[in-house]
Amino acid sequence: MSGLTFTAEAARHLEKTYRTKDIVAQRRETIRHLNLSTGEKVLDIGCGPGFLCEEMSEIVGRHGAVVGIDISPDLVELCARREHPSWLSYEVGDATKLRQSDASFDVVVCTAGC
Repeated sequence: MSGLTFTAEAARHLEKTYRTKDIVAQRRETIRHLNLSTGEKVLDIGCGPGFLCEEMSEIVGRHGAVVGIDISPDLVELCARREHPSWLSYEVGDATKLRQSDASFDVVVCTAGC
């Protein structure tokens, strides 16, 4: 499967949608259910504009790690443009062909499209 391509306008629209009240509430509920702890390593498959990753990185802190992958290079670029801590990274990747080794994360999350 090849990466999804978004125009800059479409990526901005998606980013705006992910800031709406309903989607923000969904993110908070997801985080509540994940029950993350400081120091955990988290993989977000299909990270989209990366807002869930950013919130999770605040919880796991500098002794943890959050990796967001998305098949769209445009969305990963959008994520990378925003300032984020060193323990949060983004990669272009296909959920069916992960580069990460088995058991390298404490938590794996996929909230959309999987």
